[in-house]
Amino acid sequence: MKFSKLDVFGTVMSALMLVAAPLAAVAGVDELAEECDECHGKGGNSTEHKDVPSIAGFSAVTIEDILNQYKTGD
Repeated sequence: MKFSKLDVFGTVMSALMLVAAPLAAVAGVDELAEECDECHGKGGNSTEHKDVPSIAGFSAVTIEDILNQYKTGD
């Protein structure tokens, strides 16, 4: 089977997009985590702000639940 240059180009671009999308998502997560660090401390260990709880050791699901409760005011 013979492939045209356009077929090869399309395949390569698709593969690059599949690799780049998760990397872009990780970069966004790192930026968000830096914002959390400002109050909750590096690694989620709150030491500077006594009224801000430590979140270190919580699972991703638990943190998501807490953030959703905070967002909705529950």
